[in-house]
Amino acid sequence: MRANPRYLAVTIPSSTPVNLWTLLRAIDADTPRVAEYMQLEVDSAAMAALIYIGNSDLDIATDVWGVKLQAGQAHEIQGMASNLIQLDQIFLATDGADVLVGVAIITR
Repeated sequence: MRANPRYLAVTIPSSTPVNLWTLLRAIDADTPRVAEYMQLEVDSAAMAALIYIGNSDLDIATDVWGVKLQAGQAHEIQGMASNLIQLDQIFLATDGADVLVGVAIITR
């Protein structure tokens, strides 16, 4: 990882859940698997599209998700100790198409 904090933007293509760490590593192969802090923010131009955040069983059709965000909203997670947030355990989906999400992560 080149910078700390690291700021990236990923595109959520559809309602099929995608792994956050996989998306981040496609942009920066040095992205660590764990973080101490993470924030996801939905692009304000996303219009009516919603972003759903969950685990590997994320399913927006059956309401299996943990967080739902609309354009301009953000969700942050702060690890209680060093690098407890496992980015490979976070999945994203959208009810729109190709929604941009800003990602900020801090590692120790």
